[in-house]
Amino acid sequence: MKIFEQFSIIFFICLVGTYISSILPFTFPGSVVSMILLFILLDRKIIKERAISTVADFLLANMAIFFVPASVAIMQNYSAISSILWKFALIIVISTIFTFFISSKSVSLVIYLQEKNKLKKDKKNATN
Repeated sequence: MKIFEQFSIIFFICLVGTYISSILPFTFPGSVVSMILLFILLDRKIIKERAISTVADFLLANMAIFFVPASVAIMQNYSAISSILWKFALIIVISTIFTFFISSKSVSLVIYLQEKNKLKKDKKNATN
């Protein structure tokens, strides 16, 4: 019964996210709205992490299953995209390099801010 309740919570949030997405005046994926909504609910402690942890762990462990339909669709439409396949490959390479770069800069910034914050605390403790 616990698993059913956890699935119900997650699917209800997905349903609400899809509804919100459908009434927006611009196109926005319902799944992204649902993730933002779930984040807000977890952050505000409206939903406790333990309320969805078992199902969330299961879904994360089996995430590869969700990529199978998209992969099959690409294989079925290979003839339509084969002429522009090199463009896809180029976009993938460029976006991967860009993602690595931005991620490294973000991590560097976070480390810098943490060290700066630690120095402030150390100075404050030294003056007391």
